[in-house]
Amino acid sequence: LEHRLPVTKFTEDEEMVRDAARAWANQEVKPLVREMDDQCKTRPEVIRGLFDHGFMGMEIPEEYGGSGMNFTSACLVVEELSRVDPSVSILVDIN
Repeated sequence: LEHRLPVTKFTEDEEMVRDAARAWANQEVKPLVREMDDQCKTRPEVIRGLFDHGFMGMEIPEEYGGSGMNFTSACLVVEELSRVDPSVSILVDIN
């Protein structure tokens, strides 16, 4: 029987992904939020950064070009991005 953590605990990988999403969102997205909202456009470097950090196609296996993350990791990334810009988090969530 496989040992699973309770849903209130995260694995080391999940925590690492969460922290990376939080840092990237605060450093790279947050300074652009007002401009993107005012222009009703997502900056190309934000979209590029989402792909570069593996935040797009998170649950798709690596052999098919995704990041191979689990569902919890994907939820944590979406949550961290939504703290800074809900529009960016929706883009990630539907991808």
